[in-house]
Amino acid sequence: MIACLRKRMEDCLESLRDANVVARCTAVRALGQMGAAAREALPALIHSLQDREAMVRDAAAEAIGAIGPETREAVAALHQALADSNSFVVAAAAKALKKADAYQAAPIPS
Repeated sequence: MIACLRKRMEDCLESLRDANVVARCTAVRALGQMGAAAREALPALIHSLQDREAMVRDAAAEAIGAIGPETREAVAALHQALADSNSFVVAAAAKALKKADAYQAAPIPS
């Protein structure tokens, strides 16, 4: 079971570099569905918060929240995502920060 999960995570991480936005978004969502088992994917998900496509950034914020944004880097990246131009990304980042009890440290933009 663990080997299967590891292989799936590696496949998802590889798909994050795909030119196809749907492939990247699907990979990000799959990592989020793995929950805490995908914790080692956090650096790649943090990088996905900078994707050129808003739906990937939104999915990345949700995935980080699902995995558990306990790392300082994840919380900092989510704080930066609060300034995203897309309201869905901002909402997903705020929700993920709330899960980390970090929402008190940053005002949510109006």
